Amino acid sequence: MNTKKYFILIILMSLSFLILAQKSEIVTTEKEGNIIHFHFNNPNPYPISVLLDFTELKNMTANKQIPFKVVLKANQSREKVITITPKNKNSHSYRYTFKTMNGDCNKKHNEKYAYRLPFEKGSKFRVMQGFFGTFSHQKQHAIDFDMPIGTKIVAAREGIVIQTKDDSNKRGTTKEFAEDGNYIRILHNDGTTASYFHLRKNGVEVKVGDEVEKGQFIGYSGNTGWSTAPHLHFVIYQNSFEKAETVPFLFETSPKKLEEVKKDKFYTAF
Repeated sequence: MNTKKYFILIILMSLSFLILAQKSEIVTTEKEGNIIHFHFNNPNPYPISVLLDFTELKNMTANKQIPFKVVLKANQSREKVITITPKNKNSHSYRYTFKTMNGDCNKKHNEKYAYRLPFEKGSKFRVMQGFFGTFSHQKQHAIDFDMPIGTKIVAAREGIVIQTKDDSNKRGTTKEFAEDGNYIRILHNDGTTASYFHLRKNGVEVKVGDEVEKGQFIGYSGNTGWSTAPHLHFVIYQNSFEKAETVPFLFETSPKKLEEVKKDKFYTAF
């Protein structure tokens, strides 16, 4: 290979990496004399929230109340959102940290929302494990539906796809297999995320950034990850800057009837 061409190729690859790295930075700073401007960037095709705080702000003042929260729309950039300025000519310094979460941090889950059963109309399945189940749901509001591998899964609520995985064919009955499960995660407009778990290999039919409708076909059930039998694990998380927590939710099991589905009962999607 020509050495000169090879050298140019390496430079281009390096520049490409730097551009991607810069684009992925969520909080950046710009210095203007002794003034520091903070810029915020969301490189994702879905909204996120950012929490900025200072661990040190010596002889400097901010133009916004700290800690500071901001919600960024999909692929949104905002410049000079916060500015910190020296109070006087004495020495000054600062250190900052930030956290992110998916969705709008100002919204909370509506526990009366009518979730759709996550399978096709006319299909009927048994609940293997309900909220706070004895096997793996002791501390979770989560539901396991007993269903054969390859069952069509539909969205229980409209939203934006934020994560998917369907490259695994591994399964086991112990906790160390948990990371091997395939899944789809969908962000809702109230700051919650639904997780559809244990999907089959190559069983995801949507991609990150897709806006899906309630009842839309999204993938196929499976038996991957920490699982003792084929099933669909369904759970709703309230997103947070700290640890996301599961929240209770209700399915519309018949017209105008909302209920918490129970272990060993059968439910038919309509």
